[in-house]
Amino acid sequence: MQAKISARQITKRYPVKGQEFTALDRFDLEVGEGEFVCIVGPSGCGKSTFLRILAGLYEPTAGELIIRRSSGLNGGAPKPLNSMIFQEYAIFPWRTVLDNVMFGLEMRNVARRERRAIANAYLEKVGLRRYKDRYPYQLSGGMKQRVSIARAFANDPEILLMDEPFGALDEQTKTLLQQELLRMWEEDRKTVVYITHSIEEAILLGDRVAVMTAQPGRNKHQLRVELPRPRDPKIKTTVRFTELCYEVWQGLESEVVKSMETD
Repeated sequence: MQAKISARQITKRYPVKGQEFTALDRFDLEVGEGEFVCIVGPSGCGKSTFLRILAGLYEPTAGELIIRRSSGLNGGAPKPLNSMIFQEYAIFPWRTVLDNVMFGLEMRNVARRERRAIANAYLEKVGLRRYKDRYPYQLSGGMKQRVSIARAFANDPEILLMDEPFGALDEQTKTLLQQELLRMWEEDRKTVVYITHSIEEAILLGDRVAVMTAQPGRNKHQLRVELPRPRDPKIKTTVRFTELCYEVWQGLESEVVKSMETD
């Protein structure tokens, strides 16, 4: 599998109160084209920092990041390199649901009729077509996050970056959105880097799980999730799913203890 993302020896330092804080220290990760990689680690280990470096929001202090862009087109315009979905509901309160989903396409000058058709199609996929004229304040938290997911997929990026997108949701809503995400991802197998605190979520969604050390964040080890696709919540009842969760926890437990001691 060709590497879509190659992160080599990525280090990120910040000045904090006159001292230097190291969030990431020589972090390495490769992500294949079309691979779904989940990253888990204790709080404050630099997971979100790494994702923001991938998104181009932060510059690394040291190291090399290579992202191999394809030449694919969408709607006559080059595909965006990435779209990011945050835990917070990062949608515009002054725009309707439909206008929010069309935003990326609008910024790329996709014709209005075409972007409406694309946005409506993705709202149909996430079950929000009949809410297209509503505003975010009229939606539940789960519905707002479905708008974010629809917007990201509608923009057809090469890479999806997801920072604990379901972390603020109740368990029932989270389960439904995990199913929707898996179903939509199966259609075109985009490259995904997904940050989560949940080991179960990482095993359910990912092709591979990277475990990070306590701060400063390094790649401690990786686990390939050899479970059949497509997946649904029933797979959580299997012995192999439980074994994989425990394998991840074995690598993570000592890092969580270190993080708690540091705090």
